[in-house]
Amino acid sequence: MPLQHDNPAARFQVLLLDLHMTHPREQERQRVTAWDAVCSLLGVQPESPAGLQVIADTVRLPEDVAVAIGAHAEDDEERDHLLESLPLARSAMTVLSRRQPLLQMFATFAPGGAVHMSGLVRDLASCSRVLQRASPSSVLTDDELDRLRTLISELMEQVISTSIDTDVRLLLITHLQKMLEAVQRVRLGGRAAIEEELDAVIGALTRRPEGVAELRSTGLLDKIKAWADALNAILAVGSGSAQLGQTVMRALE
Repeated sequence: MPLQHDNPAARFQVLLLDLHMTHPREQERQRVTAWDAVCSLLGVQPESPAGLQVIADTVRLPEDVAVAIGAHAEDDEERDHLLESLPLARSAMTVLSRRQPLLQMFATFAPGGAVHMSGLVRDLASCSRVLQRASPSSVLTDDELDRLRTLISELMEQVISTSIDTDVRLLLITHLQKMLEAVQRVRLGGRAAIEEELDAVIGALTRRPEGVAELRSTGLLDKIKAWADALNAILAVGSGSAQLGQTVMRALE
């Protein structure tokens, strides 16, 4: 199912529906663990660091939804109504984290396996509509994701090839690698996770004034500023991301 809105409820809803469509037969759902099914759907090896991160991000989705709805629901009554199925979602994530069968995970919220007709999926759709009205945000396109990967990889190559202090180089490479991982996990974390990693890169630099001075002397600082500006042009949605861009630019002055 195509993801249309960039909020945790929409991402959770689409993940559940895609798992349901990818494993249509009950026998298959009994054979495959929910852990392996999620990792396979997102293209990572179950026992790899990337696989562990995907599972961690997935298990956190119910809480991400709760936090988002808590911030945007008009009152407690609306919040409680929207999150009525959340205990079932948490139970499903417990099954996932215990590496139990996908069939058992579905059974926690969709007895009989009718995931698409379940109250949880219905409530997630309602949550997504509320969040989209409160803070409209579109999903990054494949072209935008490719452009982000290219920008991050190109800066990583420039950092590696520029003669700078080893600690500063490793600091930048580590954060850039985390940014690439956030792009890879965009189906779970959305653009917000990428923005957080961009903020982390700049924050790490601002805590190393001697490193900033060295980057300025080599000309790499200007390239990082241009890079951050290009990333913000892709990520910018509404005033929140625009403010992030302004903050980034001021931090590197």
